[in-house]
Amino acid sequence: MQHQDIVASFRAELLQAISQIKALKEEKSSLQEQVEQLQEQVKVGEVLLQKEKKKRRRRSRDYIYCMEELTVCQAKCETLEASLHQEPAQPETSRSREVEVYQENQALKVEVKLLKTGQRNLEDELKKKDELLQATPYLNCPATLTVKETEEVNKSQLKIQAARLRQETTLTEGVSSRKVEAVEKENKTLKKQVDNLKGEQKNLQEEVKRKEELVKKEIRKRQASTRSYLDCLHKLGAMESELENVERIYGQKARAA
Repeated sequence: MQHQDIVASFRAELLQAISQIKALKEEKSSLQEQVEQLQEQVKVGEVLLQKEKKKRRRRSRDYIYCMEELTVCQAKCETLEASLHQEPAQPETSRSREVEVYQENQALKVEVKLLKTGQRNLEDELKKKDELLQATPYLNCPATLTVKETEEVNKSQLKIQAARLRQETTLTEGVSSRKVEAVEKENKTLKKQVDNLKGEQKNLQEEVKRKEELVKKEIRKRQASTRSYLDCLHKLGAMESELENVERIYGQKARAA
């Protein structure tokens, strides 16, 4: 009777150890999946950040080009306006100035056209960036199991129960304490792996958080640059109005002469 009690005790310990192994393996598999998901999130954040940096640099170059063209246009308009206020000394000089003003007028129109083209390019760039930001998936680590994952867990539990039944029917009085020790050793190894995976998961979560903060910082920079761009467009519109006014004054003087 005492021998049967010892065997039953060994059997219970072995079954408990096997159950712990199954649970640890399942936890290890779940943690590995979460680690892979977090790694994918880090990759997505890296790619998005690089794209945003490239687009911001390209749009900054377009903005600088727009400002340079606007400065040139403003200087030529001021020169044209000053020349219109001067009285012609003689008909030949008046004709020469008329040609010069006409040429400058055509040059200004070409520059305004170029500025509008730059404006459309910048607007297209802004539209693409907005679409990218709206379509960017910021995935969070899933907190619940999907239907497929739940089915897999249920299947695993059924397999564990079937394995337990097989172990209970096949275990004999020859069960030794050495098997239990081997299982306990495997448990320790699995626990270390689980701890390592948890640490890696925590590091990846912090990395994802850092990437999201960088993306937010890039968005704030984009907003500041957009305000400067809109100010440039406002100045361009005012310059076009001034140019039209100069052309109207010149036309009136030409008709009066």
